[in-house]
This record gives sequence, C-alpha cells and structure tokens, in this order.
Amino acid sequence: MFCDAHFHSSHTPCPDTGEPAQTAEEEGFSLSCAAGPDDWRTLLKSPGITPYLGIHPEKIDSRWTDHLKELRSLLEKNPRAGVGECGVDRRFYKTLPRSLQEEVLSAQIRLAEEFCRPVSLHQVGAPGVLADLLTDLKVNVPMMIHGFNDSQEILQRYLKLGLYISLGPGAHWKKKEFLTTASRIPENRLLLETDWPYISLSKGEAPPESYKSCLESHYRLVSRTLGIDITRLAGLVKRNGTLFKN
Repeated sequence: MFCDAHFHSSHTPCPDTGEPAQTAEEEGFSLSCAAGPDDWRTLLKSPGITPYLGIHPEKIDSRWTDHLKELRSLLEKNPRAGVGECGVDRRFYKTLPRSLQEEVLSAQIRLAEEFCRPVSLHQVGAPGVLADLLTDLKVNVPMMIHGFNDSQEILQRYLKLGLYISLGPGAHWKKKEFLTTASRIPENRLLLETDWPYISLSKGEAPPESYKSCLESHYRLVSRTLGIDITRLAGLVKRNGTLFKN
C-alpha cells in the first residue's frame, strides 16, 4: 500500500479508469486537492480519498472573499475535508501582489485552525516569504509543504515550524544539492506525493502510463535514493500521513 500525500483526482486525464480513487483509505490515505472553487464540490463526491479544499494563488480573483465564505460553509458541512492547496507563488506577483496572496493564505489558515483541519501548502519562488508568514501566524494545526524542492536552510526553517515535508517526482532528484537536502529530512516528517497529473518530468523523460505506475515508481526511486527499504518507507509515510487524514 503506497500512500499519496498530494494529487488532483478531479483532474486525472483518465477518469474512466478510476485509478486514483481505488486506494482504500482504511489501508492508507490518498489526499486529493482542489485548488479552486470550481473543483470543490466535484472533489467532495469522490470516493476513497481525503478531500482538501483551498484557493491556490493562481485561482485568486476579485471574488475571493465570497469564495472564502463558501469554503467556510463546505468545511463546516464536511468534517473530513482539509484545507489546501493554498500558499504563495512569486510567478503571479505582477497580477496578484504578494500582499494579496498572503492575505488570502492567512484567511485560509485561520479557517483551518477554526475547524481544526490540516493544511497542504504550495509555494513557488517564495520559500522565505512562506516561512516568515507561518512564523508570524504561529499555526497550531498539522501542515505539509507539498512538492518540496528547496535548500537545506529552508528545510530547517520548515522543520522548526513543525511542517511535514512532501516529496514529489521530478528532475530535482538528479541534482546533488537536492539529494543532500532530502537525506536530512527526519523520517518522522517525510511524506511522498505524485501531484498527479501535474507531475514534473526530466527533459526527454516519458510520462508514466498511469497514476498507479507513477506512484509505484516514485516510491521505488525514493527508496533507492534515500536508502530506505521500500516496505519500511511505505509504513513510515503512512504513519506520518495519519495526521492529514481526517
């Protein structure tokens, strides 16, 4: 049983296979994120997963306060739902200023704390900004940083904040600096994810044939690279992920 800490089941390119939903949650966990209100209700109908509902930076628009009210209502009605994916993304600063992104993220984290829900965090190009914001907010619910691919310094800041570190597939696994950083993630804070179907590929690398093959190959890669027996790796990821399965 391989658990997946972050994917998007409502965006799978092969919905007729039903593969992402086949994970039986009594055996592990599958945490599926909806990054905007257009996906929230669809995701809540999906069997076999723990739904996460959030406003991704890319989905922020002039209606975000109304979306926040809708998010509050859905969290209240769905006690299994977590919050995410939400965060900060430097790529959108020109159209979505940092101050606005931080305001929307802070509001979602306050909702997570109000309803005692775990959070799945996104960040691109702004790891220090995210760490500073979380330090100021003093968050008291479980949080993971999804798709971690940053420096040892940022890793230490995230660990001090109590974050769990979720590693996805991608070209960064071929970089020496990343491998050194990944080896320093404590086993009791490690999570693995696919981010399916938005997987990161190396140049020239063929995409996986299916969600299942993507998940299995990622576990084999991490097991081989970090020197952790794959059965033990699956077990520790499952244990770490229980905090994020409501």
